[in-house]
Amino acid sequence: MRPQLSGIRRSALSAQRHLLRLPKVGRRLSRPLVDRSPYRIYAARGGTGSSQTARVLRRSGRAFVRPDVAWMPPYADPAGSLLAANLAELHPAAEPSEVLMPSTDYDVTVSNYDVFSERCHGRYAADPQRTIEQNLVGLCDWVRANDHFVVLNNSSIQSLFSRNDIRSVVFLVRHPIDSLISWAKPERHGDTLELLGGQSSEAAVDYWGLRWNQHVDEYFRCVEADLQPVLVRYEFAYEDATHAPGLAPVFAEMNPSTRPTYERAMGARLRELVADNYDKLYPRWDI
Repeated sequence: MRPQLSGIRRSALSAQRHLLRLPKVGRRLSRPLVDRSPYRIYAARGGTGSSQTARVLRRSGRAFVRPDVAWMPPYADPAGSLLAANLAELHPAAEPSEVLMPSTDYDVTVSNYDVFSERCHGRYAADPQRTIEQNLVGLCDWVRANDHFVVLNNSSIQSLFSRNDIRSVVFLVRHPIDSLISWAKPERHGDTLELLGGQSSEAAVDYWGLRWNQHVDEYFRCVEADLQPVLVRYEFAYEDATHAPGLAPVFAEMNPSTRPTYERAMGARLRELVADNYDKLYPRWDI
């Protein structure tokens, strides 16, 4: 059982208690008025509904989707050596300094910056003379200043938002089992799954439990720092979003009714790994 995240005040979490009482209501709206949303930065992990969210945001014609993957496997580490080494230690980039380091120390090539710029449609170009972290912070600033949207899939596990006082980030969260199964589809991350030994392997469950916790930890750090993050749980997406003015239309079409099945042994192991954080966000395991 991993310890609770230190420094999280009860008062900081009290604002989230109302979320535990939200019913599962499948309310739907007509075409969302995306442009009116004041929330521009979305922090996600695989399997949390980021693709559905990105699909809605793209209607604005001003959405960048996952440009931060340019510095994650397979782009930054095609052979998977970093991932394999991290799994061996069960410590995959837990400290921001291990990932957000100067590009000269990270073996980042010009092609990485090209991928980043392409995912920003050439409107925001990465600067090879700046660190990875500086480029991501610059992107967040640019997105807000130019009325764009961005979905970032790896930046939360690197503590990007709390380290740089980035406010009003929308954190997408999903039940750990469901998000693992969604992420672990072979057509999405087959190479990584092969390294992990398959979807139901202990390595896969341990990897996902750690990543899930890192993502949620960053949300709580932003709460503690009074950066006013917004939590949107996949299972209650529209209802959660109604607590943030102007955000609900982005999630009006989210449909959480279909849920995957899973192996009970895998679920029990994952439950133990994420218990501390999960119990702060959800009323029970079987939701």
